[in-house]
Amino acid sequence: MSGVKGANVWVWDFQWGCVLIDSGVPRQQSAILANLQAMGRTPDHVKAMCCTHRHLDHCGSFAALQQVVRAPLIAHSWDAPAIEGREPLTSAAPGNPLKELVDSLIRFSDNTVFGYVPARVDAPVHGGERLPDTHELEVIHCPGHTPGSVCYFQRARGVLFAGDVLSQRHGRLRPPRSIFTMNREQALESLRPLAELPITAVLTAHGGPVAEHPARQIAAILREG
Repeated sequence: MSGVKGANVWVWDFQWGCVLIDSGVPRQQSAILANLQAMGRTPDHVKAMCCTHRHLDHCGSFAALQQVVRAPLIAHSWDAPAIEGREPLTSAAPGNPLKELVDSLIRFSDNTVFGYVPARVDAPVHGGERLPDTHELEVIHCPGHTPGSVCYFQRARGVLFAGDVLSQRHGRLRPPRSIFTMNREQALESLRPLAELPITAVLTAHGGPVAEHPARQIAAILREG
């Protein structure tokens, strides 16, 4: 979507509706709805809102969207407490002073600068589900970046909505950025099942689609560690 600040907001569009994946930072609802209107879609066409994980640049506008979109908000059960405001959105791994400093700065920004408004998670998932009314989106749990990080996979088309499970730099897939990742080793291990999927394109949260042999690129990340 154009004009949306924060992480990329993707729309999975199909004949009888569409699905929103992530929502950017707070106060992006007008830009998101304008993009839907340009596609010929209204809030009533949205069948689900899917959150990839609990970071502010991904979940920031879901609460505002829930005022006009009746579709359920879907997120992993391990990230749901943070999205709902019962835990901090970020949480650094203990014992890493640099990450703890970055985490404290992000928390200040989330609460004071952006003014995060918690959203209601209507449908907590655990991984392995095929979501109803979404044209067969599958939930793949990939913990590490956050405990409840997930990808959404459309197997028939081979499209993977990766959130921050994978990053993209100079058109190539890379692991999630370590400074913002709770458990780097776990995040890398979570990529292993993705390398076995029939992926034709990876849509990451930052940057454009990656369609050049994505499974091979994921396998290369695993080899390099």
